[in-house]
Amino acid sequence: GANFYNVEASLKKHEAISADIKSREDRVKEIQKMMADLDKENYNKKDKVLKLGSDLLKKWDHLKSLLEQHQSKLEVDNQMLSHLRDLETVHASVISLMETFASEEFQKATNIDESMQKLNLLESEVNAIGDSIRKLKAASKRFASVDNEQKKNVTKKLENMEKDYEELVAFAKTTRQRFEDIQCVQQIRQDLEDVHHWLTEKAAISMSLSTVKDLNALSLQLEKHKTSQNEFKKWYKKYESTQ
Repeated sequence: GANFYNVEASLKKHEAISADIKSREDRVKEIQKMMADLDKENYNKKDKVLKLGSDLLKKWDHLKSLLEQHQSKLEVDNQMLSHLRDLETVHASVISLMETFASEEFQKATNIDESMQKLNLLESEVNAIGDSIRKLKAASKRFASVDNEQKKNVTKKLENMEKDYEELVAFAKTTRQRFEDIQCVQQIRQDLEDVHHWLTEKAAISMSLSTVKDLNALSLQLEKHKTSQNEFKKWYKKYESTQ
């Protein structure tokens, strides 16, 4: 059949024919028994009757063989069409994910933290689809010996799906790199704002006209300045690491 419904209809028709043929099995067995009994006796024209019976049994065996071959073919066609539907379902998921990644709303990354969370979920879906594709590819090997139009369709569908999946993986990787860059830039901006506030605060302290009245107060003041210097070095080192 050209599609799943045709194959399904052919299978039902085959089952009906098969049931009709098998219903005559007992009659054939009776003929075999009669031939065996006839062979033991010395009836006139026994050889002619036995030959007719032998020809009948050969045709019966040939009919059963054809029935089995046809059933086997229909089963393979059914399996391949079912496999094709699975390929199409997974391929549709690949296309859908690609559209999600490429959407203007997602690529804007207005809220980078939320966008990163969504990216993590999408990457999980990409990995899950990759597992499904590997399983489908392995399942396709059982049709290696088949040579028909459906086999060509399976091969073509699988190739197209793998190609689109590779593009999806590459796009997901590019998106992560871009989002991480955005996240890094935003973090630097936040850090610079924090440093600016910190410097303003420390500059005000350093420029204050605090009167040091004794040695202990002087030591305390020096310790504060030393702490401020250490904090500044940490900020500067953090900023350098992002270059």
